[in-house]
Amino acid sequence: MIVRPFRESDTGAIERILAKQGLAYTPPEWADLAVGAVIEAEGIVRAAAFLRTTATAYLLLESEQRTREKIGQLLVLHKELYPAAKLAQITEVEAFLPPEMEQKFGRVLAHLGWKKNLWPNFSLAIK
Repeated sequence: MIVRPFRESDTGAIERILAKQGLAYTPPEWADLAVGAVIEAEGIVRAAAFLRTTATAYLLLESEQRTREKIGQLLVLHKELYPAAKLAQITEVEAFLPPEMEQKFGRVLAHLGWKKNLWPNFSLAIK
């Protein structure tokens, strides 16, 4: 068994592994991800792992403001940070909402093109 960096020629094997898992989602372009590695045994790719560049969004708004002012400020910040994120080669941004804010604030995010993920989220600090 060897562990080695992902090569574009591994794509077919990785797609076969994904198909056998039966998970209903559209995979990314494997070659476009930041980091990738495969485990190969007897010349066959048996496993793969990938990392993409993802950022976590933090939004801080003074609570004394009216909702309309907060939404306006969010819109301005969204417009400002979107091109900056592209320039920094960030491919995805995550936002974690407190349960009590999800329904109301989630609608605002959805209007801006954000989507609610169905899968639970786990995180790992890289130090």
